[in-house]
Amino acid sequence: MSRFMLNELHKEILQSLTEKEFLQKIGMTEEKIQSYIINKKFVNNLLVLINKKHLLCSDVLDVSREILDSVCKRPPKDWLKYIFQYVLHKSFPDAATIKLYPKYESSVLIYLEILRTILRHGETRRKFDIFTDFDFLTEEEIKGLPNPDEYVNFLDKFQSNYIYELMMLDHEVNGFNSLNHVAAVHYVALYVARQLKKVGLHVDLGIVSGAAAGHDIGKYGCKGSEKERVPYLHYYYTDQWFTKFNMSNIGLIASNHSTWDLELENLPLESLILIYADFRVKNMVSKSGYEMHIYSLDESFDIILDKLDNVDKTKEKRYHRVYSKLKDFEDYLVHEGIDTELKSEEPALANFVDYALLDGYEVVENFKYMAIEHNTSLMSRLNNEAVFSSMIESARSEQDWKNLRAYLNILDEYSIYLSQKEKLFALSFLYEMLVHREGDIRRQAARLMGSIIVTYDQEYSKEMPEDVKINLNEETTGLSLWDKYLALYLDPGYKVTDNHKEWIGYSLRIFVDSVINSDRNNNKKSYLNLFVNSFKNFELENVARFSTLNSLLSIPIDLYEPEQLIFVIEFALNSLNNSDQSIGLMAVQFFNMLVNNKDLAKVPLDKIYKYASVISGNDGLCINYLKSKIAQKLNIHSDILNKYSLLMNSSMYKPSDLFLNNLKAATPWNVKTISIDYIMENIKSRNEASLLQTATHLANLVKVSAKESVRNKAGNSLVDIGPMLTIDQRNEIAIELFKGLEIDELQFAKYIPEYLGRFMMLLPPKELDEFVYDLNNIYKGSNSRVSALVIDTLGIVVQYYSGYGERFGEEEESCGKRLKRVLGIMLSGLANYNPQVKQEAFLVIGQHIFGSKILTLTEKYKVFTLIYKKLMTLINEKELGDLFFFNNSSSFNHIYRFISDYEFYCGKFEIGENKNVAFFPGTFDPFSLSHKGIVTAIRNLGFEVYLSIDEFSWSKKVQPRMIRRQIINMSIADELSVYLFPDDIPVNLSSSDDLKVLKSLFPGKDVYIVVGSDVLQNATAYKARPTKHSIHNFSHIVFKRAQDDMSATSEKKVEDAKNRIKGSLVELKLPLYLEDISSTQIRDNIDNNRDISNLIDPLAQSFIYDMNLYTREPMNKGVLKSKPFEIEIIDDLNKNIVDEIGHYIFMNTNLYENIGEKLVSKGIKFLVIRDSKNSNKILGFSAFHKISLSEVYTEFQSQYIANYVREKTAGRIVVIDGIFITPSRIYDNMEQLILTETLAYCLKNDFTYALYCNTMSNINTDVVVETLLLQGFVKIYDENLKKSVYAVDMKFPICLTLNMESFIKEPLNTNKKVYDTILSARKKLQKSMTMLYPGSLVLSFDNDMINQTLINKICSINKVSNEMQSPRVLGENMCVPFGNILKGMVVPNTVTKSLHTEKVYSTDAKTFKITEYPFYSPIEIQAKTIKSFERPVILVDDLLHKGYRIKEVDPILKRYNVEVKKIIVGIMSGRGKDLMEIQGRESDYAYFIPNLRIWFNENLMYPFLGGDGIGTINENMLNLIPSVNLILPYYSPMFIRGASKDAIYNLSMTSLQNSKLILQALETEYQELYQKNLTVKRLGEVLISPRLPYFGDNIYYDLNKKASGYMDASIETLIKLERIIK
Repeated sequence: MSRFMLNELHKEILQSLTEKEFLQKIGMTEEKIQSYIINKKFVNNLLVLINKKHLLCSDVLDVSREILDSVCKRPPKDWLKYIFQYVLHKSFPDAATIKLYPKYESSVLIYLEILRTILRHGETRRKFDIFTDFDFLTEEEIKGLPNPDEYVNFLDKFQSNYIYELMMLDHEVNGFNSLNHVAAVHYVALYVARQLKKVGLHVDLGIVSGAAAGHDIGKYGCKGSEKERVPYLHYYYTDQWFTKFNMSNIGLIASNHSTWDLELENLPLESLILIYADFRVKNMVSKSGYEMHIYSLDESFDIILDKLDNVDKTKEKRYHRVYSKLKDFEDYLVHEGIDTELKSEEPALANFVDYALLDGYEVVENFKYMAIEHNTSLMSRLNNEAVFSSMIESARSEQDWKNLRAYLNILDEYSIYLSQKEKLFALSFLYEMLVHREGDIRRQAARLMGSIIVTYDQEYSKEMPEDVKINLNEETTGLSLWDKYLALYLDPGYKVTDNHKEWIGYSLRIFVDSVINSDRNNNKKSYLNLFVNSFKNFELENVARFSTLNSLLSIPIDLYEPEQLIFVIEFALNSLNNSDQSIGLMAVQFFNMLVNNKDLAKVPLDKIYKYASVISGNDGLCINYLKSKIAQKLNIHSDILNKYSLLMNSSMYKPSDLFLNNLKAATPWNVKTISIDYIMENIKSRNEASLLQTATHLANLVKVSAKESVRNKAGNSLVDIGPMLTIDQRNEIAIELFKGLEIDELQFAKYIPEYLGRFMMLLPPKELDEFVYDLNNIYKGSNSRVSALVIDTLGIVVQYYSGYGERFGEEEESCGKRLKRVLGIMLSGLANYNPQVKQEAFLVIGQHIFGSKILTLTEKYKVFTLIYKKLMTLINEKELGDLFFFNNSSSFNHIYRFISDYEFYCGKFEIGENKNVAFFPGTFDPFSLSHKGIVTAIRNLGFEVYLSIDEFSWSKKVQPRMIRRQIINMSIADELSVYLFPDDIPVNLSSSDDLKVLKSLFPGKDVYIVVGSDVLQNATAYKARPTKHSIHNFSHIVFKRAQDDMSATSEKKVEDAKNRIKGSLVELKLPLYLEDISSTQIRDNIDNNRDISNLIDPLAQSFIYDMNLYTREPMNKGVLKSKPFEIEIIDDLNKNIVDEIGHYIFMNTNLYENIGEKLVSKGIKFLVIRDSKNSNKILGFSAFHKISLSEVYTEFQSQYIANYVREKTAGRIVVIDGIFITPSRIYDNMEQLILTETLAYCLKNDFTYALYCNTMSNINTDVVVETLLLQGFVKIYDENLKKSVYAVDMKFPICLTLNMESFIKEPLNTNKKVYDTILSARKKLQKSMTMLYPGSLVLSFDNDMINQTLINKICSINKVSNEMQSPRVLGENMCVPFGNILKGMVVPNTVTKSLHTEKVYSTDAKTFKITEYPFYSPIEIQAKTIKSFERPVILVDDLLHKGYRIKEVDPILKRYNVEVKKIIVGIMSGRGKDLMEIQGRESDYAYFIPNLRIWFNENLMYPFLGGDGIGTINENMLNLIPSVNLILPYYSPMFIRGASKDAIYNLSMTSLQNSKLILQALETEYQELYQKNLTVKRLGEVLISPRLPYFGDNIYYDLNKKASGYMDASIETLIKLERIIK
């Protein structure tokens, strides 16, 4: 090492030891320290040390020994051992084995400071060593932590307690290499965690780092004999160390890093990372002894298995199981792109494959990954108290019981992992839920309260030192909470209503049962004692007494102490004479339960004997029935038993009276349950009619009972009685229950599925099939509430289905088909567009089937192998908010638990792969029953069918891609082995490259292409010459319709095409009933609001009507037709042109007689517009010429005008000498067109100021003057000369595109009243824009003129006609509009495929991004589709100025090597032109504006009619796009810089009022056309892109009101803001 480096280290040691704070600590002067350090011998020793390869503590001691000995007169024998004990004492005083002396402390501190300084110096000089160094978090990483203070505290305690030095000294003093292990574990853990952070997962790096660095610190806490059990006891001491320094979050992870902790089903991500890292870092035997090594997971498994104590088969199986979970976690890491081989710090790009393309065990693995991802994410939320409290508050405010149930399910699944503070918070919330109107919410809340209380005391599950006892704080124990909430159950307080008291009281038994009978309760006697005491010391009200007696039924008799049981019996006896009959009956119910378990009772039952010996007819049926039971059990004298028998069989108790009484709401619920017991006991002696009557009665009780006990008793009894009924009777009862699903009272209907599902298992196959069919019909045709109940019912059917075939002797194949049908209906719930149905479907599949306690693992496996892949593809979509996430997390957990259990107990999954794949492309607009018929027919031939949405039929006007995918998804969700082909893989049948990709997606499989015979005949791909990778090399399935009767020529073409196919050929024929279904037929029926459930899937029908799709939609895109305008600039004014103008424009006037000389003398140019369809006759023209600033006076002979112009401009000036229109006025707005074209020409030629003075006729029409004023011209009037000139500054123009008509659908886009309203509104809008910058140009472009110019340019580049040709001949290039222009239109003779983009603002409208248009695929996927056309591209947009859109699109097109031949825009600014040069793109434009100030699109100014998107978290309502208009009051238009507030206010108000007027015109004409109101919901019928002004995520529109009415609210809002704005 160089002398310089030695000097640096020497300097650092001196600085460290002479710091003021350190000197005070050791009680020495700076001079004294300097005498030790500035010493030749010390320096020489230091030089020897730093030249050593490895630093040892003993080496540092050699350097510093003289100092230590000098400071301390009588040093210890072994300094290193003493220093080790000193450092150990700082963390674990009880573990130190020697006495520490104050006189040595200064020497120890000097040594430690020198050691630390040398270590710190070495860190910057040597390579990082993963076995000795710690790469703690950077400052930037610490700032990003959710709780940085705890991690900073850890770093501080790690340093101040010399933890690193402790481990280093331990190695030399005791021979343990803990430092190497801990450092390597920290390295691996942070290595993984940092990569997980980079791929977007929520991982707390602070907890990972702190827990990894401190996970083994507890090893130093073990003392004496405990050292023999360090591997088992160190967890305890680790926990103590972190608790001591108040680091609970890090400590929780650090002290629970055992592999056995994996037996807990739900662990935070940080725990899994630490366990994984710790598992992999182990000692390896080497020549020099033990060396720490980072093993692979498999290697570590074998090493640990060899080290396990007392390994028997059971323990080995346990170990295999926890290892399998760790292996699943590593597989998940690899799946996410994490480098587990520790070779690269950057995660790899995860190769995510669409789930539809996965097969066999890959799908199972992905279920595991999903479960791990959901589970770790959820645990992260639950471990964050702020997030947890927010979740509870959301649950508190939840109105929908199903959503509330999702929150309760999460608490149910994960409550054991909550902190004590979170458990207290949860208990408070759950107690509030006891007064919820829904009984099952109350029941679940009460049960959960019990579960949380039993697990409240955080039991230490690992081995503890023998001399340690956990002391619980009495105020926060489970027992104290039990006592507290028992009191609240029995006496809720005077503020609680009687009805709510009854609800709370009814829940008491559930609460008591979940505590007393919990497997986790190890202190049942104490809990029982508190319960008995709760009603021992004070008088109970009737509700509390009844609830207490009811709760006694859940307590095992053998749990009572004798004195407790005696008291309870007395309590029940005292209740017999209560005025409330139900209380007396409940006491007798307790006696009956006690007598049934009399062998367990430790007290005499003579008082009960005495009570049962007294018979009274006044006691009623229920009490006497129970007393007779008690008498029998107690062997009371036969005379009394006979009397009971006579009484019970007397006419006093008629079944009809019982039935009537049970249906009365006033009858106590326990009376009803005992009555049912009585009925069931005597049922076998009844005749057939009585059986049906009884069953009907029980079915009614199931449907209308408010209490769970009555429903359960009636439902279970109904299922028991079912086998005694005839087939017809069973059918009748099932129908009664079936009807109950559709009753309006959900609080009753939701309990029917349990018993309907079980009762259906008693129906013979034919009847059962009919029921399944009917359930499917009401699922698809009813509201979401009934649909969810159907799924619940079928979930019960699946649970009880296993014995059905044997019961009725049905063949296994038939049973299997039915099961598939039932599962298909359930799966279709996952594709339902109603979130609640979707949520319910996965809840039932996950929790009720795979989490079922009824189904065996084998039965679950059978279900899983049928639906596993379909299930995976259907749940692979975004989760709509927290509730979906919570619900899915729980369901995934159940599926993962099933997979884990099956693999543990039964072995690996054996899932075969289907080798036959059918690829079925089509536009599917919409997917019909005809399509479904083809699909199922192919599937039934043994194929896996993949439906691919064809985007290459570019001339068809189809619904957005994602809408069509959704319709297909819900139509095929119930069909197993039918999948949607991935959205991100375009397959053009004409592209060999695409077809190669298609084949590669299914290796080892035979891919069949599915086409119609018409495609074989007409498609370009089949006409082309066969090549190596062309479509001809694929096997085919060809379907033919009977109506496709072709001519002999056509038949020959089809046969020729078939012959060119080299693969196998399968031919299918559609059934006749499906052949008549066509897209045209479906659309016609939709337009007329007819039922189409016989044409498409009923669920898809509901979706289409609810989303208002396909209404007034043509089958094909419109072809852009250019206007018959030819624009000509005439410089050379020959006699012919002058005569032509005179003839057509100045006809019958003398204005043209001497005009020629005048025109020539001024150098005037003409802009002429001709009618190309009418012999090129002139329609109008403008005359203009340039002048210099010095020529203004000469031009107008007015000093006033000349001075005015000089003040306003110094640039090039153009004078417009007149605008003239042919008197016939064939076309509207010609003045506007001519003026726009003239000004645009002048701008392109760098003119910056324009003057208008009609020198040709000296007469200005009102229309011309109005048009001038609407473009921003101002009138300059010379009073003296009585002369007027109009002037406008063109230097920084505003552009306005007049495009409103192009966003309205036929026929209203040509409706005269609508058109007139738009024109009137347009003028108001133009006027308001002229007020923004008075005197500045507002250039208004007609959208049709832009389109015409674009068409001509595109067709010219493509070398095709601008008129459609027949037969069609297409140019080689394709047109790709990527903005607001050419929406839904086709350029003549040109492949036209839009790149659907949208400018989307954040909800606060502060930022925006360019993204895909709503319901379309992401831009990248659209670009891939365009690439698949294999054509050069002409990109087209309406405007290019700042280039936000092209900046987003251009790199994506380059990434996919899309050849862009040219970019053509409607309007290009100078800035936009510069951008094109920077990007190296060839570009062109219709109009060039060098210095564009602002641009506006007319439609974007009007709410509902246009706007920019908003990135809302809510799903789009119907096809209405949440949007913002960049005007007040929705947005502060800061982009309109320099304009007055008054002008901005006026522009906004004008836009709002115009929108209202146009909407009213549309509403009026729509009403006239269709005799119904044009509501917000129906806007899609008249607008191409209907919008909804965005007000907030939780603000919704009444879709059945008119949009114009909502404009009033916006107008009023703006008026309220007027005073502050202006």
